Amino acid sequence: MSAIVGTVAAKYGSTAQPQRMHDAPGSHDAFFHNQTDAGSIQFGSDKQTLIGITIGCHLTAATKKLGHLPPTPT
Repeated sequence: MSAIVGTVAAKYGSTAQPQRMHDAPGSHDAFFHNQTDAGSIQFGSDKQTLIGITIGCHLTAATKKLGHLPPTPT
């Protein structure tokens, strides 16, 4: 499973190899980190399966310079 998630994660700028916290029979988890925008993909399995995605900042340079989101056009 890690190889499949790693392949997809790498397409979006994350590491292809996971950081592992647990890797024992019946208890696994893996974190794929994106160094560019501090995003991550996490998945794990034990009694339940967990999938988590954290995305980093994707604001445009103009919005970052503005300091806030522009008003939504009506």
